[in-house]
Amino acid sequence: MTIWTEQDLPVLRWLVAHFEPIDAHDVVGLDALANETGLPRKRVQAALRNLHRAGYLTGITSSQLPYPSRVSGVTTEALRAAQEWPSPEALVDALVRDFAARADASEDPQQRSALRGVVDYLTGVGRDIAVGVVTNQLG
Repeated sequence: MTIWTEQDLPVLRWLVAHFEPIDAHDVVGLDALANETGLPRKRVQAALRNLHRAGYLTGITSSQLPYPSRVSGVTTEALRAAQEWPSPEALVDALVRDFAARADASEDPQQRSALRGVVDYLTGVGRDIAVGVVTNQLG
């Protein structure tokens, strides 16, 4: 186990779930996070520090603390880290799987060949280009 899996990820996943509803406008503090995650306050503080440094949290900050004193939301990067938002690589992989399935299902030899060409390109030299395009679109 690691700090990420034992400490940071449980806090992040709880925050992601907490702020998921469209009407979640409240803020969450250290005590609530400790109660909800079952982690000791010191571990929650460390998790908040790490998650804040990674750019995963939004909230009320002060110069005295290395993390927000009250968390008001999570970023899209936090959603990706918690596996609640697709990464550009995952989207390209899904696109490749879909093209491959369509190629396998196609009865038209010309279409099948074209689709396999796309699969070959996206699994080869075109992968980095496709990931870059998706990254730009996700912003």
